[in-house]
Amino acid sequence: MPKLLEKCLSTGTVRAVCGCSECLEHYPVKGDGGINDNQAFLLASVYTSSIFTDLKQLRSHVQLSGHLILKRWRRRTPAKRKQLLKQVDPDLYPTDFPLMDLATQRVCTSVEEQSKYRYAYLAPYLNLECLSDDSANLIKLLHHRASSRPEDWVAFDDSVIKSAFDQKAIRVMFADGCITMSGPQFGAWKNVDLAEMNADQAYSAWRALLILDAQAHVLKFLGKFCEAILGHSERPSPSQGPSSDLTKTAAQSEIGDFILPDCGKWLQFISSGSQPSKGEPWVSYSSLYSSEPFGPPPEFDVDMMMEIAENQMSEAQDELWLMQTDCSYFHERARYHEAQFKEDFTKIRRLSQREKYGHISYLSTVGVLIRARDWQWLKEECRHMQHLLCELGTKIGKQKALSNSYAEALVSVRTLLTIHRRYCMEHLKTCMLTSEAFKSAFRLIGLSDPKAKGWSFEFTVDDYPTLHKRDRTAWCLYHLAGAEGDSRALPHAQTLQYLDEQLARSGKEESNRLDKEMDSAISDLAAVERISTILQYHRPNFLPPHMHADPATDQRMTERAWVNLHLKGRKVPAHITSTSLGLDMPLHPLEQFRMPKGGKDETWIAKRDRAHQALRTLWAKAREAYQTMLLAQNASQEHIDPQLEQMKQCESPEQLLQLEVEKSKILDRLNAAKVRASSGLLLPVPESFPSSSASSRPEKYTPQLVKDKPKTRPQDPTPVPPSPPVPVEAPPPVLYLLKPNSVVHRVVTHLFPDPHDDRNKGSLDWLDFVAAMAALGFRAENRGGSVFTFKGMIKLPETPLEARSRSINFHKPHPSTEMSAVILQGLGKRLRRRYGWEWENFGVEDGEE
Repeated sequence: MPKLLEKCLSTGTVRAVCGCSECLEHYPVKGDGGINDNQAFLLASVYTSSIFTDLKQLRSHVQLSGHLILKRWRRRTPAKRKQLLKQVDPDLYPTDFPLMDLATQRVCTSVEEQSKYRYAYLAPYLNLECLSDDSANLIKLLHHRASSRPEDWVAFDDSVIKSAFDQKAIRVMFADGCITMSGPQFGAWKNVDLAEMNADQAYSAWRALLILDAQAHVLKFLGKFCEAILGHSERPSPSQGPSSDLTKTAAQSEIGDFILPDCGKWLQFISSGSQPSKGEPWVSYSSLYSSEPFGPPPEFDVDMMMEIAENQMSEAQDELWLMQTDCSYFHERARYHEAQFKEDFTKIRRLSQREKYGHISYLSTVGVLIRARDWQWLKEECRHMQHLLCELGTKIGKQKALSNSYAEALVSVRTLLTIHRRYCMEHLKTCMLTSEAFKSAFRLIGLSDPKAKGWSFEFTVDDYPTLHKRDRTAWCLYHLAGAEGDSRALPHAQTLQYLDEQLARSGKEESNRLDKEMDSAISDLAAVERISTILQYHRPNFLPPHMHADPATDQRMTERAWVNLHLKGRKVPAHITSTSLGLDMPLHPLEQFRMPKGGKDETWIAKRDRAHQALRTLWAKAREAYQTMLLAQNASQEHIDPQLEQMKQCESPEQLLQLEVEKSKILDRLNAAKVRASSGLLLPVPESFPSSSASSRPEKYTPQLVKDKPKTRPQDPTPVPPSPPVPVEAPPPVLYLLKPNSVVHRVVTHLFPDPHDDRNKGSLDWLDFVAAMAALGFRAENRGGSVFTFKGMIKLPETPLEARSRSINFHKPHPSTEMSAVILQGLGKRLRRRYGWEWENFGVEDGEE
């Protein structure tokens, strides 16, 4: 730590800029740890000078001796790597995830501890375990920090230090003024300029000093590493490096272009980790947040935001569609929710049968719609933001002022992310509190049914300090779902990363504790955090403007349904609950939704029709209940009708036609079987003829001549016009040719089975499904948890000669990777709905199966 920093931390008091909300956002009021303007100016100059000096020397090392650094670093064993890293920095944190480790120990409460672990918070990725176990991490960090400008890493470094500041784990030097963090004046102190701060040209002084401190420490560490591994004899002289004067001040320093070292192995190391492996044939982004320090500087990518939101919306809408059209799927999900209510809850509040099934009905109908609705709203706002970026072009860039319309778009996306994050947290809390696997970790203390949104659970942790040692998975779930408002709360992004790593290290037994519903809730929360992280890199200092200044903006805000429901304070009256809405009556008993088993005959059809009729009755009641809720919130009918339409898919013409077609096929098959039976065609054929004598053999058939009979009747003078030709429907195009009995052939026959063929009723492994999707043009990407995004160029029935870019989300089966016939057929229904694929679109080579 610089001596000037130590001196600044021990003197001075803070001076607030003013009392407005914008100033308090950038300058939180604190009682101590303040420095004056002169100290802030000097400290920023020291940091900036160190950054540019070390960066130039670091580039010199990489350009001239990159191949030697790589060779010597790869040759070392993990133990020798640790030994070298300890030599470079004796205070390097020993284990991975220092943020989590220090949070469980509740250290950093004294000045001495905050000074000792300061850089474990400012640069947590600099630790012995992370850098020594994977040799590529340090080379990637060295390459990307040397090849980028310091200002490129400002947004990322700012996001890292935010968690340390929220936990009050580091000493902060509060000061007036701001520091320029871009352009040729990088690191220069100036008076407060809120316009530049909102445009990310400058940061508040205390925040910028933390960022500069972190950057200076990282570059100093990398420089010492290069010197240690090269030794004194191989150190390049200043004349060998880039032509520059190291005595220039920070404000005058200019960093030129970085030249990649001419080494193929170096480039291979930089790109390692982006290709699938043999055991896991997909690109893994499960450690999305842990890989960021070792990649290029993170940038804002609105297309990635749009892709995430669209895939999540499609998945939620498919779930809503299956819950209305597939009785087996609905029955399975309803039975899962029924199992949540165990006898343990009676200790807190005895639930009546109406309350129990009213809650199950709400979760199975309205709850599914709300999830699809919220993702649709978020996707629409991301699309609007994407449209504005394309329309305004370079007017919306780094360090540029924003128009009111684009500022409003940022506010909308952030608001919806906050709303959806709360919903995901509540969903995860419900799952983990009703799970037998985590029964001993949490204690349920409350159960209520507020605002007709299903039961809300309140819980506590009896012994939080020991929870991390006893059950690390439960500790992560607590921070993901139950630590909101808790001073011990940790950022969701780092907690999700930590949970992924813990499950990967613990094996299947620990992963099996997370059931399918809980895993889906975690995946939803991970998608929200990924969009939030991308958005944070766009405008870290953005503050919501006053929207009423633009009439067009006000009109668009008023026209949107989510604004009227969420932002105008309209709440559901307390007397409206899932029980009072009568959602329990059409659900009980659950067995009425079970699809019949056995052969498909008239009896099977009658039972199937009764199950689908019960499902239609339930969703009609759900529409009525949901409309009552929205009207109680004073929502307009124009906002209600589009949502009710999504709850009518069980009565859609397409669904009714599909049921009728299935019924006709079954009846035609039964009638044909009866005709064959009556004509004796179904009698068993004997294996051998009773006699082979000539008398018993049939005589050879001799065709008879047909005599022509002359026509005696007069012909009709008026010829009958020929009937118009019946249009023959063209057969579906064959998009893919499959090899008989191949993996992709087996998977496709399971996805799109023949309803009269019982051969493809077995199960397949998840790896077989991934391999088959790869053969069809998809590339699997693990985005955290169990969610996988399959994206690529595929053939569609409407464009058989031209491949189109498509993507879709699927969840890896959990806890077992075995995929049953029911699961595979459900995936096939989603593929049919999204892409129009049928079995006829897949041909078999040589015309055989």
